[in-house]
Amino acid sequence: MEYTVHTPSFRYHDLPYQDCLNKVGTVTLQDYRDDLVALIESLNQPPLLLGHSLGFLVAQMAAKKIEIDGMIFM
Repeated sequence: MEYTVHTPSFRYHDLPYQDCLNKVGTVTLQDYRDDLVALIESLNQPPLLLGHSLGFLVAQMAAKKIEIDGMIFM
């Protein structure tokens, strides 16, 4: 069986530190959730979500909005 792995970053977290610092305070958890939901909607099938700490919280929030195949908490 083959799996495709996606490793999205939270909005602005892939920017250089100072740019991230200036922008990240304007983002809400709902924004992070909506970004993840948009990614999930672009996939061909419901994913298995894996998250740690804040990533798992956002995954839980997304799972309430869209179909997923399961979740793993790390």
